[in-house]
Amino acid sequence: MSRGSSEILPRMLALPCIHRYAMGMATAPSSRPSFPSGSLDLVLLSLIARQATHGYRLARLVEEVSDGRLAVEEGSLYPSLQRLKKRKLVEAEWQKQENGREVRIYSITPAGKVALREGVQEWTSVTGAIAKFLNTKLADKIEGSNRVRFA
Repeated sequence: MSRGSSEILPRMLALPCIHRYAMGMATAPSSRPSFPSGSLDLVLLSLIARQATHGYRLARLVEEVSDGRLAVEEGSLYPSLQRLKKRKLVEAEWQKQENGREVRIYSITPAGKVALREGVQEWTSVTGAIAKFLNTKLADKIEGSNRVRFA
């Protein structure tokens, strides 16, 4: 693992937390689920790797790519971009748009490409392992005669 990516990967790979509202114990604050803990950095890095762009466009891309299932608020988006920038996984440059507005364009660095590749591998490994617990064959086995009994 490269030096730059080693700082961000543990945060990107934190297991998804189970929210109280997902368990039926409270009402969801919105109709769309939030990002699993730490996964926003990895999602943003993957979008920036596809094309350098500004923060507002990144927020719209999250909604588009997830078919409207996910949304990212400014209060989460910009701190995540700053974390990526601080760790030198992305660079940011002010550019003037056709409408005259200046926007900060984020682009991925070589260290960011390494972190993305490693992050995707680790995320795939972790989610694959979790999926084994959620597999219906396993659920059937638990319900069947092979149920583990505790004293």
